Amino acid sequence: LIIETNFRLYAHSSSELRARVLRSFALLSYQLPGLIVGSLTRTSIQHAVDSGVDAAAIVAYLERNAHPLMAAQTPVLPETVVNQIHLWAKERSRMAADRCKLYDAFDSLRRFDEACTYAREIGAHLWSRRFPEERNLHKCSLAVRAEAHGSMKSFLRAAA
Repeated sequence: LIIETNFRLYAHSSSELRARVLRSFALLSYQLPGLIVGSLTRTSIQHAVDSGVDAAAIVAYLERNAHPLMAAQTPVLPETVVNQIHLWAKERSRMAADRCKLYDAFDSLRRFDEACTYAREIGAHLWSRRFPEERNLHKCSLAVRAEAHGSMKSFLRAAA
């Protein structure tokens, strides 16, 4: 395999198996006798990730099957290509949705801070927003994992 910094890839092979493997994470442009030409694209990498192939496995495959002249270099693959593969793969996992409960009716900043500390201690804290002035208390919010709602409710009632 030869990979260029413009994400083009060339495989000197007639193997249908090699073509299928490459098709799992690359967009193949054409296949000639003895040559497979394609490119790594954001869509092709994300499709591979969605199919269960992680970025490290793609990079390892490309390194393992690199042309001998490329394999003699350090690093084997262009760094821009490796970094971009990882970035494209991470785009699928940048955000995670969690069921949560939002608390926003605190009677003082001290109570808000205590609730945040308790949520962190039990591993339920997802997000919080605090304003330093007491006049902005109505804007203070705390989001915790939904499964911790019972614990948080008990804590807030006990501290009241």
